[in-house]
Amino acid sequence: VMVASQTGSQGISWWSMAALSFAAILPLIVIGIVLEKYIIKGMAAGAVK
Repeated sequence: VMVASQTGSQGISWWSMAALSFAAILPLIVIGIVLEKYIIKGMAAGAVK
């Protein structure tokens, strides 16, 4: 929602949009890196019959 609100009468504030997008994606990347071991272990266990 915050990213979409960066369009205004002056046009698109690209620097603000880039910063907000980065701030929204960063927690997901950190969680993925921290839980990578468990994600791979779960995928490997689910692939074996």
